[in-house]
Amino acid sequence: MSEQSESEQPAELVSERGKPTAGESTTIGQRVKSWVQKVRGSTGGESKPNPHTALTEIATAPGLDAADGATLQMPDSSLIDSSQGSAVNILSESAVPKIEEPPKTEETVAQPKDTIQERRQKPPRFIREFSREQSAEERSRLAREIWQGRKEYFQQRRITAERQAQLKEETSHREINLKEQLQKLQELRDRLSQLSESRFKRVLNYTHLRGLTTDLATEEQAYQQLRQEQDTQLTKEQDLTQQLEATSSMTELESGRKAIQDFYEEEKEIWAETPYDKADIQKYFTEDHLKSLSMGDYMTLLRRFPNEMVTHVTRQGIRDHIGGDFHTAGLGEYSEGFMQITNEGRLRSAFGIYLKEGLTDKAIAQCLELGGAIQTREDAELMLDQLVGRGRQVLPGSYADRTAVHLAAEEVADNIYGSERGNEMFFAFPSAHIASQYYFAGQLTEGGGDKWNDQRVWTEDRKGVAIDAGVVFIPEAARVDAETGSRYELNENKRPIENQEYISSLQRFVESENFPSMYESIVETLGRSSVYKPPSAESIQLLQTRLAEEFGINDPKLQMALLNIFRIRDLSGCRDLSVYEWDEVRKTHSVNNTVRRVLQNANILFKETTNPTTSRQFWENYFRQHPDQQPSHLVYYQGDNPTKALKQWRESQGITKKAEESKDLGFPEKDIGLYSGFGPQATVGINRFRSRAQQVIGKYFDSLLDSDLERLLEASTNGASEDRETKIRSFWDSLPEARRKELSALIKKLPSRFTEYAKDN
Repeated sequence: MSEQSESEQPAELVSERGKPTAGESTTIGQRVKSWVQKVRGSTGGESKPNPHTALTEIATAPGLDAADGATLQMPDSSLIDSSQGSAVNILSESAVPKIEEPPKTEETVAQPKDTIQERRQKPPRFIREFSREQSAEERSRLAREIWQGRKEYFQQRRITAERQAQLKEETSHREINLKEQLQKLQELRDRLSQLSESRFKRVLNYTHLRGLTTDLATEEQAYQQLRQEQDTQLTKEQDLTQQLEATSSMTELESGRKAIQDFYEEEKEIWAETPYDKADIQKYFTEDHLKSLSMGDYMTLLRRFPNEMVTHVTRQGIRDHIGGDFHTAGLGEYSEGFMQITNEGRLRSAFGIYLKEGLTDKAIAQCLELGGAIQTREDAELMLDQLVGRGRQVLPGSYADRTAVHLAAEEVADNIYGSERGNEMFFAFPSAHIASQYYFAGQLTEGGGDKWNDQRVWTEDRKGVAIDAGVVFIPEAARVDAETGSRYELNENKRPIENQEYISSLQRFVESENFPSMYESIVETLGRSSVYKPPSAESIQLLQTRLAEEFGINDPKLQMALLNIFRIRDLSGCRDLSVYEWDEVRKTHSVNNTVRRVLQNANILFKETTNPTTSRQFWENYFRQHPDQQPSHLVYYQGDNPTKALKQWRESQGITKKAEESKDLGFPEKDIGLYSGFGPQATVGINRFRSRAQQVIGKYFDSLLDSDLERLLEASTNGASEDRETKIRSFWDSLPEARRKELSALIKKLPSRFTEYAKDN
């Protein structure tokens, strides 16, 4: 675990140098806590005191002088590290009050796991370490300047506070004197009043009254002099209070903070332009280091290194398209691949998903598809041979292939492997992370190739790649269902509902007698004229008008789906009656299939949700409900082109440096080959898997055979003879041929009545 600077530690863990002597009844730390409570206000409804008054109380506390914090005596550049986000730690945390800043509202969810220090723009540790190595002299100079400024700042505040306290004491004494003088005046006035009650008393006490009048005038003058001095004293005290208020904003502290922030901003620029070597990539692109970074620090790191990335697009929602002859499974079905990955926090291989708990019987049965696509022992053994057979490990579907995480370099292969167009979630990892930390086959720096852009990565113990080592991309404004997150309306089984109105409209369109004329007009506008220039808006508008008036196709989405040269030709092909004039059933079937294919290609085969929200709102709500699944590095991207979104994000963040090395980023020892044969790292554990798989196959089909025999015995012994014969025949016909052979071989070892039956069948 990395060391903490003083400013990162709780007050009770800060250096003892800032604490008062043991004999004091109230520690400076307690006064600080009391001050913080006063500034924040009590919960009992009391009014909040002036923070400047609280600061004055702390500034005048016993022991709060230059000696109170030994850090004042030793300026060091490490102060720069411990100061971000608060006052530079010239005094210890227990001696310097902190002004609490109001919480900041974040603009985006791109940094969901930032700590308080990161929100206060604390520079990442790798930048601090870099500055200590590359800018030691500048760090020391800045630390000295900040230390001197802060020292003068606190000294001046202490002097001002002490003078203010002195003035308060003097004012208090004068106030007492004023009250005493006022009392004397009142007594003189009372005596004068008594001696002047009548003319006779005034004549009788003339001499005495004259003396009292003189004394009264003298005391009045003395009182006015004291009042004037008190007013002057109060003015001085007010001036000092204003001085404290003027400095209580911690202008000097803020100035130092800004100087440090400016310093690190410059360091980040230097960092981005500094050359790197292989050792740097190995150091900074470990899983643990990447996971520890905030989104801002993650982007700062990438600016220095190759910007190439590899991606994995995952299935979430309805798979509404396929991009080739392979990987067609799940078309039209609902998946929760993205949720499952964020739940585990790791992107695993196909076998890694099953084998994460080890080579259990259940996991191996799932790998071999026992009970699913594989129904017989013969097929299972063939499947195992295809998985682990020698010479097959470079082929798709082999053990090496299925234990690898599959990624695409420099593009998002959503067309081949994606789920919902315009609503694709994908993961992106720095190629430097893959090259330096894992064995791989392929290349990590060049895009293109579509389905051929298939880069394989092998991770230790099939644990997969941590998604927090990369960046998760989610569409920002896709229109999705507020409950399911899918673009489409789903039934109770989470199946998409077809848009029957569109299907019927296209069927009528294809079968219309005006179709050939419309077809020619569309081809003329889109096909032939586009050789020279794209069709004009006016010509497109004319075609849309004809579709509405002649065919009743008014929906702009359906109109634009037809104004595509490939789709209209597809529809024309299925209408060719000469091909089907001998088979009306096949013609109808072809039209139905073609119509659905065209609508699927246009991404409008399924009805869109009637309970919409934005994809960002859906996932923000989901992560609020499942905070442990929220990725550390998250980007909500604009548009419906994932590859474009990835490149725009990198460019906008200044992550533009291209790889200087080859396609392996300088790690040729991690590239274990491809079509010439994988290295042994790709088949680690294959022999143990083969042995365990053979055991599981034997146990599984022996158990299945025992079950078959039990059912056959039950059918042959219960009920009337004619019923038994029907049950036996029905059961026997339901078995695959290979299972019949196995069961027959077993029956031959049993009593004669079963043997005879086996011979007959």
